[in-house]
Amino acid sequence: MEILIPPIEHTYKSITYTCTGEGLYKEGYHYDAHPEKFFPPKVPKHLKPPPTEPKEVEKKPVAYWKAQCAFRGLNQSGAISDLQLRIREAKKKMLPELKMAETELNREFKKKNKAAKDATAKNGWNSLQTVEAKAKANPQKFLTEAFPKGATGRPANLDIVLVKIDNPYRLALADAAEAMSLETVTVDAPWTGKKTSDS
Repeated sequence: MEILIPPIEHTYKSITYTCTGEGLYKEGYHYDAHPEKFFPPKVPKHLKPPPTEPKEVEKKPVAYWKAQCAFRGLNQSGAISDLQLRIREAKKKMLPELKMAETELNREFKKKNKAAKDATAKNGWNSLQTVEAKAKANPQKFLTEAFPKGATGRPANLDIVLVKIDNPYRLALADAAEAMSLETVTVDAPWTGKKTSDS
Protein backbone atom coordinates (compact mmCIF):
# COMPACT_ATOMS: atom_id res chain seq x y z
CA MET A 1 0.00 0.00 0.00
CA GLU A 2 1.36 3.42 -0.98
CA ILE A 3 1.25 5.67 2.09
CA LEU A 4 0.71 9.39 1.51
CA ILE A 5 -0.46 10.52 4.95
CA PRO A 6 1.21 10.47 8.37
CA PRO A 7 0.37 7.68 10.84
CA ILE A 8 -2.78 8.07 12.94
CA GLU A 9 -2.05 8.23 16.66
CA HIS A 10 -4.15 6.57 19.33
CA THR A 11 -3.63 6.96 23.05
CA TYR A 12 -4.90 4.35 25.48
CA LYS A 13 -4.11 4.56 29.21
CA SER A 14 -1.40 7.20 28.57
CA ILE A 15 0.37 5.00 25.99
CA THR A 16 0.57 6.25 22.41
CA TYR A 17 0.16 3.80 19.54
CA THR A 18 0.36 4.53 15.81
CA CYS A 19 -1.44 3.03 12.83
CA THR A 20 -0.60 3.08 9.12
CA GLY A 21 -3.41 0.80 8.00
CA GLU A 22 -1.71 -2.47 8.95
CA GLY A 23 -2.24 -2.71 12.68
CA LEU A 24 -1.25 -0.80 15.77
CA TYR A 25 2.39 -0.12 16.58
CA LYS A 26 4.07 0.99 19.77
CA GLU A 27 7.49 2.52 19.20
CA GLY A 28 7.78 0.70 15.88
CA TYR A 29 6.65 -2.74 17.10
CA HIS A 30 3.32 -4.40 16.38
CA TYR A 31 1.50 -6.93 18.52
CA ASP A 32 3.12 -10.35 18.31
CA ALA A 33 0.75 -13.19 19.21
CA HIS A 34 3.71 -15.50 19.87
CA PRO A 35 6.50 -13.63 21.67
CA GLU A 36 7.47 -16.87 23.39
CA LYS A 37 9.48 -17.83 20.29
CA PHE A 38 11.97 -15.16 21.43
CA PHE A 39 12.19 -16.34 25.05
CA PRO A 40 15.57 -17.78 26.00
CA PRO A 41 15.42 -21.55 26.37
CA LYS A 42 14.61 -22.82 29.86
CA VAL A 43 17.25 -25.05 31.34
CA PRO A 44 16.46 -26.88 34.59
CA LYS A 45 18.82 -25.84 37.39
CA HIS A 46 20.06 -29.42 37.90
CA LEU A 47 21.18 -29.52 34.22
CA LYS A 48 23.37 -26.41 34.26
CA PRO A 49 25.37 -26.21 32.12
CA PRO A 50 22.92 -27.65 29.54
CA PRO A 51 23.74 -31.13 28.20
CA THR A 52 23.51 -29.84 24.61
CA GLU A 53 24.05 -26.43 23.10
CA PRO A 54 20.68 -24.57 23.24
CA LYS A 55 19.09 -23.42 20.01
CA GLU A 56 20.04 -19.83 19.10
CA VAL A 57 17.11 -17.48 19.70
CA GLU A 58 16.77 -14.10 18.00
CA LYS A 59 17.27 -11.37 20.58
CA LYS A 60 14.71 -8.57 20.64
CA PRO A 61 15.36 -5.11 22.09
CA VAL A 62 13.70 -3.86 25.26
CA ALA A 63 11.32 -1.68 23.17
CA TYR A 64 9.89 -4.87 21.60
CA TRP A 65 9.24 -6.43 25.00
CA LYS A 66 7.72 -3.21 26.38
CA ALA A 67 5.42 -3.06 23.36
CA GLN A 68 4.31 -6.67 23.91
CA CYS A 69 3.55 -5.85 27.55
CA ALA A 70 1.65 -2.69 26.57
CA PHE A 71 -0.52 -4.55 24.05
CA ARG A 72 -1.47 -7.00 26.81
CA GLY A 73 -2.08 -4.33 29.48
CA LEU A 74 0.95 -5.40 31.52
CA ASN A 75 3.46 -3.25 33.40
CA GLN A 76 6.32 -2.09 31.13
CA SER A 77 8.99 -1.48 33.75
CA GLY A 78 12.07 -3.55 34.40
CA ALA A 79 14.72 -5.43 32.46
CA ILE A 80 14.03 -7.68 29.48
CA SER A 81 13.94 -10.75 31.72
CA ASP A 82 11.26 -9.08 33.91
CA LEU A 83 9.16 -8.22 30.85
CA GLN A 84 9.50 -11.75 29.45
CA LEU A 85 8.50 -13.27 32.79
CA ARG A 86 5.45 -10.99 32.95
CA ILE A 87 4.34 -12.05 29.46
CA ARG A 88 5.04 -15.73 30.15
CA GLU A 89 3.05 -15.77 33.40
CA ALA A 90 0.12 -13.62 32.24
CA LYS A 91 -0.57 -15.63 29.06
CA LYS A 92 -2.65 -12.69 27.81
CA LYS A 93 -3.66 -11.71 24.29
CA MET A 94 -4.08 -8.18 22.96
CA LEU A 95 -6.48 -6.10 25.04
CA PRO A 96 -9.97 -6.11 23.46
CA GLU A 97 -10.04 -2.29 23.59
CA LEU A 98 -6.84 -2.12 21.55
CA LYS A 99 -8.07 -4.78 19.12
CA MET A 100 -11.23 -2.73 18.47
CA ALA A 101 -9.20 0.48 18.10
CA GLU A 102 -6.86 -1.31 15.68
CA THR A 103 -9.76 -2.39 13.46
CA GLU A 104 -11.27 1.11 13.43
CA LEU A 105 -7.94 2.88 12.87
CA ASN A 106 -6.96 0.52 10.03
CA ARG A 107 -10.24 1.36 8.32
CA GLU A 108 -9.87 5.12 9.01
CA PHE A 109 -6.27 5.24 7.84
CA LYS A 110 -7.02 3.38 4.61
CA LYS A 111 -9.96 5.70 3.89
CA LYS A 112 -7.89 8.88 4.50
CA ASN A 113 -4.91 7.52 2.58
CA LYS A 114 -7.14 6.61 -0.38
CA ALA A 115 -8.61 10.13 -0.34
CA ALA A 116 -5.08 11.58 -0.39
CA LYS A 117 -4.10 9.21 -3.19
CA ASP A 118 -7.20 10.13 -5.21
CA ALA A 119 -6.52 13.85 -4.66
CA THR A 120 -2.92 13.38 -5.77
CA ALA A 121 -4.01 11.51 -8.89
CA LYS A 122 -6.60 14.20 -9.64
CA ASN A 123 -4.32 17.16 -9.01
CA GLY A 124 -1.20 15.47 -10.31
CA TRP A 125 2.46 15.78 -9.54
CA ASN A 126 2.35 19.47 -8.68
CA SER A 127 -0.03 18.86 -5.78
CA LEU A 128 2.66 16.89 -3.95
CA GLN A 129 4.11 19.35 -1.45
CA THR A 130 7.10 17.54 0.05
CA VAL A 131 10.15 15.85 -1.43
CA GLU A 132 9.17 12.73 0.51
CA ALA A 133 5.73 12.62 -1.15
CA LYS A 134 7.30 13.08 -4.58
CA ALA A 135 9.95 10.43 -3.90
CA LYS A 136 7.24 7.99 -2.84
CA ALA A 137 4.89 8.78 -5.72
CA ASN A 138 7.47 8.51 -8.52
CA PRO A 139 11.12 8.01 -7.56
CA GLN A 140 12.39 8.29 -11.15
CA LYS A 141 10.60 11.59 -11.81
CA PHE A 142 11.67 12.97 -8.44
CA LEU A 143 15.35 12.22 -9.14
CA THR A 144 15.12 13.56 -12.70
CA GLU A 145 13.84 16.87 -11.31
CA ALA A 146 16.40 16.93 -8.48
CA PHE A 147 19.32 16.08 -10.78
CA PRO A 148 18.57 17.44 -14.30
CA LYS A 149 21.08 16.35 -16.94
CA GLY A 150 23.47 18.89 -18.36
CA ALA A 151 24.95 19.12 -21.87
CA THR A 152 27.40 16.30 -21.11
CA GLY A 153 24.63 13.90 -20.10
CA ARG A 154 25.82 13.98 -16.49
CA PRO A 155 23.66 15.59 -13.80
CA ALA A 156 24.08 19.37 -13.91
CA ASN A 157 23.23 19.61 -10.22
CA LEU A 158 25.56 17.69 -7.93
CA ASP A 159 23.84 18.62 -4.68
CA ILE A 160 23.03 16.18 -1.93
CA VAL A 161 19.37 15.46 -1.34
CA LEU A 162 18.18 14.03 2.00
CA VAL A 163 14.88 12.19 1.96
CA LYS A 164 13.26 10.63 5.03
CA ILE A 165 11.21 7.65 3.85
CA ASP A 166 10.53 4.11 5.01
CA ASN A 167 10.82 0.80 3.21
CA PRO A 168 9.81 -0.18 0.53
CA TYR A 169 10.02 3.41 -0.76
CA ARG A 170 13.68 3.62 0.20
CA LEU A 171 14.49 0.59 -1.96
CA ALA A 172 12.49 1.97 -4.92
CA LEU A 173 14.34 5.30 -4.63
CA ALA A 174 17.73 3.55 -4.43
CA ASP A 175 16.86 1.42 -7.50
CA ALA A 176 15.82 4.52 -9.46
CA ALA A 177 19.05 6.32 -8.43
CA GLU A 178 21.16 3.34 -9.50
CA ALA A 179 19.41 3.27 -12.89
CA MET A 180 20.39 6.95 -13.30
CA SER A 181 24.01 6.28 -12.16
CA LEU A 182 23.49 8.32 -9.00
CA GLU A 183 25.07 7.31 -5.72
CA THR A 184 22.77 6.61 -2.76
CA VAL A 185 23.29 5.92 0.91
CA THR A 186 20.53 4.73 3.22
CA VAL A 187 20.64 4.98 6.98
CA ASP A 188 18.28 3.69 9.63
CA ALA A 189 17.78 6.52 12.09
CA PRO A 190 17.70 5.55 15.75
CA TRP A 191 14.25 5.42 17.26
CA THR A 192 13.80 8.24 19.76
CA GLY A 193 10.21 7.60 20.72
CA LYS A 194 9.49 11.31 20.24
CA LYS A 195 7.04 12.48 17.61
CA THR A 196 8.51 14.93 15.15
CA SER A 197 6.61 17.17 12.81
CA ASP A 198 8.14 15.56 9.69
CA SER A 199 7.47 11.92 10.57
